Amino acid sequence: VSSNEHMQQLLSFHSVSRYDKGYLLAFEQDIPITALQNGLIVFTGHTKYAGKTISVLYDEGTSVTYGYVDQLSLLPYTSVAKGDVLAIKEVGELYIQIEQRGKLLNLEQTLEWLKQQI
Repeated sequence: VSSNEHMQQLLSFHSVSRYDKGYLLAFEQDIPITALQNGLIVFTGHTKYAGKTISVLYDEGTSVTYGYVDQLSLLPYTSVAKGDVLAIKEVGELYIQIEQRGKLLNLEQTLEWLKQQI
């Protein structure tokens, strides 16, 4: 499976709902969470609002946080290239929060940004 197919799987959610400062995307199958651009892992760990979490800061300045992941693949301060597997999300809800230029993206902006990465 190519990395582009992995990226497309991120948009294969069947429902979305607002949660905390981001959104919950619900999936009916396991998906790999891959780097959408080159960047740096800035956080891996557990947060009270999103469980097992990974955050990546992409070279162009966008920060993306994924929560409720099931397996983390990388440690903090690891450089990543587009297509690298960051984590695995099993069936269920994935938290996503995207920040650009100090502002959180709304749902429409989040989905548009994700589509632009594919």
